[in-house]
Amino acid sequence: MKAKAAPGTPPLVSATGRAIRRVQAAVAINLTEALASLEHDGGPVYVYGPDGKPVAALISVEHARLIEDFEDRRDSETAAKNLADFQASGEKAVSWEDVKAKAGL
Repeated sequence: MKAKAAPGTPPLVSATGRAIRRVQAAVAINLTEALASLEHDGGPVYVYGPDGKPVAALISVEHARLIEDFEDRRDSETAAKNLADFQASGEKAVSWEDVKAKAGL
């Protein structure tokens, strides 16, 4: 869904440097509409700049948590693979103290 400004208000994101109060008013109006749409449709709600390009997305807490869980799982899998690759390589680990000493820290 595209968040739209109320009639007579500037767009949610202004690249033209409009007065802060006017932009804040538009943000408040658009955020209210965007939250209502997110609650009704389940989101995401996309925010478009004056040039028509998407600049932000508003997502539900449920979706945010799913993304965080996915990223955590991916990071854990990557770390486990990297550790297994390192152990299989037979290379010797270097201590943090040795790294700092070599760098003069």
